[in-house]
Amino acid sequence: MYIHWQPADVGSIVYSDRKFLKIIYGQHNDSFTDFTKYKDADDETRNNIYEFIDSSEKTAIAVDCENSNPFKLYSVLKGLNQDELAKIEKITLYDDPNTTAGWDWLSKFTQIPVEHIEIDRVTDRKSLVDLRMTASVVTDFYRDGITSFIIVSSDSDFWGLIESLPKAKFLVMYEYEKCGTAIKNALAQHGIYYCAIDDFCTAGTEDMKRAVLFAELEKHLPSLVGEKFNNTTQMNCIINNAVSGSAVIHDNRQLDHILRLEFSGINVGNNVAVIARGSRQIKNERRIKVVQHCHAEV
Repeated sequence: MYIHWQPADVGSIVYSDRKFLKIIYGQHNDSFTDFTKYKDADDETRNNIYEFIDSSEKTAIAVDCENSNPFKLYSVLKGLNQDELAKIEKITLYDDPNTTAGWDWLSKFTQIPVEHIEIDRVTDRKSLVDLRMTASVVTDFYRDGITSFIIVSSDSDFWGLIESLPKAKFLVMYEYEKCGTAIKNALAQHGIYYCAIDDFCTAGTEDMKRAVLFAELEKHLPSLVGEKFNNTTQMNCIINNAVSGSAVIHDNRQLDHILRLEFSGINVGNNVAVIARGSRQIKNERRIKVVQHCHAEV
């Protein structure tokens, strides 16, 4: 974060948050690109979601975890009116063993009941999440009387689910970079409202991101540094240094393999951990590193 500003002929730097950040970061030979930290969904988007919930007898959220981001979904849940969200019966997470650990934590950061269903694969190449999600939503409609569903997915495969329940009401939440125009056109033609979870401000999601990162570091630090840490004080020292940005982990590939966080920038002090899902490709060379001087401190 930069707090020093050199006067320059750039007009009013407080004209907008975007202009302010662009100028301040630019003066320090840096750039601020995460606009979701200050931009938020507009009133029209929020009101459409509230109207959908209020006009429904019973509403549930069905999440395709393979094609969604837990931290972005958390930004939606945290950014909407909590009294409106209290009307939602449940959130069901349809998960695959290969997705991010972030889904395991969502229930700890929302008051809505969360059902987490992890669907094992019959073969490594084929996920059964879409099939299980369709079957469960149909069951919720006919057996449990849930009449309206908020589908969180960027995969066009959910269209088959929507067509299978013509009497149910649907609202779809997607991510810009993962959702094509064809499915949006189909939704619009059938009068189904859709919105992007990317539009919601992510500034308030750091608590969940840090909790996930802290837990994964604590779980896997011994293998990351190739040593066994039986001393709790040593372990806490290393973790705190990582969270404060003063520590360094040396094996980026192993870190990518272990910390399966969904393509998200996790702000950790002056470092950023950008861990790719699936292929585990390196997305950013700046990684959290572990400093071994903790041994000398204990």
